[in-house]
Amino acid sequence: TGFPAAVYGSDYEADVADPESQAREYLRANKALFGLNDRDIASLRLHAVRDNATGNVVRLRQTWKGLPVNNNAEITIHINRKNVVDFVQNGFRYGISMEDVTPLFTAETARQKVAARLNLAGGPTNFEKSELMILRHQHSDFLVYRINLELDNPVGDWEAYVDAKTGAV
Repeated sequence: TGFPAAVYGSDYEADVADPESQAREYLRANKALFGLNDRDIASLRLHAVRDNATGNVVRLRQTWKGLPVNNNAEITIHINRKNVVDFVQNGFRYGISMEDVTPLFTAETARQKVAARLNLAGGPTNFEKSELMILRHQHSDFLVYRINLELDNPVGDWEAYVDAKTGAV
């Protein structure tokens, strides 16, 4: 991408108090380094803040038109106990340009397509989740349902992507 995947020892001291605000302050101050604009930074949604012995880890998840991007399109920022950003991991997906984010069918239809692919006979699932999202794959963008199923038969934790425009699994 031409932008860093990770930054170590940045020594940026944040002025604001809470970890999310500190992380956003850092990104605004370093947006040229990461190739971000104000709209990109505003589209990042707080995914998690973890407090540990060395400081706070802030995970900001990338969105596009309100939808999450990929499973791991996040910027992770570590802020030490002195309010200094000392590590950044950049998983931002650059260049997304999908205009139409309206699916042509429901998440249940997507789940049925995955069930057919796995030859499920309608048995119970231990865990099930579906999520409409943007999938950046090989420089192309797709509107997809991400379907997660935890099953005893066939045994496994299954993850599938179903194109929400074409129905392709």
